[in-house]
Amino acid sequence: MEIYAGMVENLDANVGRIIQYLKQNNLYDNTLIFFVSDNGAEGFVRGSYGSESGFDNSVANVGTPTSYHYIGPRWAEVSAAPFHLWKDTAGEGATTAPAIVKLPNQKKAEETNHSFASVLDVFPTLLDYAHIPVPQGQYKGRTINTPSGYSWKSVLENKSQTIRPANFSFADELHGSKYAKQGEWKIALQGRPELGTGSWELYNIATDRGENHNVAQLYPAKVQELLAVYQKYTEQNGVQEYNAK
Repeated sequence: MEIYAGMVENLDANVGRIIQYLKQNNLYDNTLIFFVSDNGAEGFVRGSYGSESGFDNSVANVGTPTSYHYIGPRWAEVSAAPFHLWKDTAGEGATTAPAIVKLPNQKKAEETNHSFASVLDVFPTLLDYAHIPVPQGQYKGRTINTPSGYSWKSVLENKSQTIRPANFSFADELHGSKYAKQGEWKIALQGRPELGTGSWELYNIATDRGENHNVAQLYPAKVQELLAVYQKYTEQNGVQEYNAK
């Protein structure tokens, strides 16, 4: 964790160097900056995905290009707190990440917005600020897949409080872990059964964002409703189901 903390400090210092360069060259006020993490903390240990025998993970070498190390599940829990689990799972600790945006000509910090956002939204947001229409139709005889994200511009400029419609649906999966959300409800299935119940779990993330109370048995109809959301996602995106061993 000391090495990890040092690397975070180094990252922070170098982000500062970029910002300083922009200011020194009169580019800062005309620059839109996104700082976004792609997922939660890494909680799995070495060997989770095959052999890593080619790396030197001795204490003196950790943090160099020839090492491949992890902070481990306990530190990952600390990093993700108060959310459940970590990267590569279906917990909120895997999919909840910080996002900081600096607008062009922004003079002061704005309030934190807690509405649902996704990295899928970054591309549409950049297009919006660049006054470029979202690609549609065909290109060289091939159909363009329209981006599924939403622009953050109206929220960033305080013209709206939410990015998506109130009862939006969203689903995702990775390495056997899968989840679907609609409104205040979420179902989740962990790719590693030991991290969950081994079956679909249901949470009201409006009142239980930490996913402490699985209410799947109380609301079976809601589970089925969200399963339909997940199934639609798999069909639209050509998902091949993966069963973790």
